[in-house]
Amino acid sequence: MSVVPLIIDGGVATITLNRPDVLNAFNDEMEGGASSRPSTAPMPTTCGRSS
Repeated sequence: MSVVPLIIDGGVATITLNRPDVLNAFNDEMEGGASSRPSTAPMPTTCGRSS
């Protein structure tokens, strides 16, 4: 499993820090994963509230 998994559910993207063995201490792998995740999330096709 990735140390920075991206889960999309119902239009909400959740980025999780997943290194419990070291209390989620940041390292180079996490920094790279966290900074690249938002660019991999799909863009919404609509914006705003639905009627």
